Amino acid sequence: MQTVTFSIVIQSNYDDAKKTIQSIETYTMLTKTIYVIDLSNQNKDSRQQMDFQWFISRYRDIEYIPMKRKMNVASAHDYVLTLLDSNYHIVLSCGTYIKEDIVTHLMDYMDTHLDCAVCMPKIVDSVGNIQNVYQNEWTLSSLFSSHAAEDVDYTSEFKIPVLRNSFFMIQTNLFKELQGFDTAFNALEDLDFSKRVNEVGNIIYVPDNTVYCEKLPKLSFSCEVQGLLQYFRKWGWK
Repeated sequence: MQTVTFSIVIQSNYDDAKKTIQSIETYTMLTKTIYVIDLSNQNKDSRQQMDFQWFISRYRDIEYIPMKRKMNVASAHDYVLTLLDSNYHIVLSCGTYIKEDIVTHLMDYMDTHLDCAVCMPKIVDSVGNIQNVYQNEWTLSSLFSSHAAEDVDYTSEFKIPVLRNSFFMIQTNLFKELQGFDTAFNALEDLDFSKRVNEVGNIIYVPDNTVYCEKLPKLSFSCEVQGLLQYFRKWGWK
C-alpha cells in the first residue's frame, strides 16, 4: 500500500495550520503521517498553542514537534528527514488547503511518469488566479525582472525551472538522497532545492489537481538579498 507523509512548518499562525490540516484530514484517506513543526516559540501555557494542541489531538496521524531552539524553515523541514518512511513526501505551507483528494492523483501520476522527480499541482488563490509559485531560473541579468513563468500554458503540463515551496510532492527516497533543503539558506532555500532536483530529474506542473493558497509568504528585502547572495555564491555569478 502506498503511503504519504507531509511536513508543515508553523511560524506564527495557528489558524492557517488548522485550515491546512483539516483539509488534508478530510480529503486524504491514504495511510499518512503529518509532521507539524512549530517554530512559533510559544510558551507551553500559551492559549493559542494549547488550543492548537487540542485541535490536533483528535487525529492519530499527526506528529507535533514544538521546537524550543531557533531554526529556519529549511532546517524545520529537514528535521523530520530521518523519520520519513513513506513512498512520497509533501512539503506545504501553512494556509494552503485542498477541496478534493488530489494526493492520490499526484501519486498515481508520479508512479506512471518515472522522469518526474517532483510534481506541483495548480496552485491558485481564493478566486482562482494562478499563484506565482512556478518560476523561471533566477540569474543576475533577471534579478530586476518578473520571474513568473508567464509564457506557458497553465492548462497543460510543463517542466518547472524553479518552484516555490507552497505545495509539492517528491519521492521520499529522493528527498533523503538530496538531504532535503540546504539548511544554510535562511531564505530562498527553494531556489537551491529546485536547482538540485533539476540535476537528477524533472519538476513537473500537473494542472488537473488544484491546491488553494490565499496568501504566499513574503520575505523582507534584507532576507531576499541574503538568500540571493548565498544562492549565487553556491551556483556561480551568472
